[in-house]
Amino acid sequence: LLSGGLDSSLITGIAADLLHPSTLNTFNIKYHTSSDETEDDYYFAGLVAGKMSNVDHEQFSFTFEEGLEALPKVIRCIETVDPAMVRSGVPLYILSGKIARKGFKVLLCG
Repeated sequence: LLSGGLDSSLITGIAADLLHPSTLNTFNIKYHTSSDETEDDYYFAGLVAGKMSNVDHEQFSFTFEEGLEALPKVIRCIETVDPAMVRSGVPLYILSGKIARKGFKVLLCG
């Protein structure tokens, strides 16, 4: 998972170097109504991925309805209703499902 922050960017760079010339797949997600792209992870993840020749970066978005539908599943999985945990868990849950449907079984997060 590539957020465009320091940790995930460094991990992506190291993994891309180690895998070269093979392709490293990276993923990112955002809520579909985010307004200022330069202030979210989606924008910076795309910039980082664009600097590496062997990174195939895919960006997803999700709707309010998708988030609402995922909410009970997320709460059941993380076993808490802590707002911060649920807030970060919903997009990660949705993204993990999208990635799994593409056939990937292992993710590296940083």
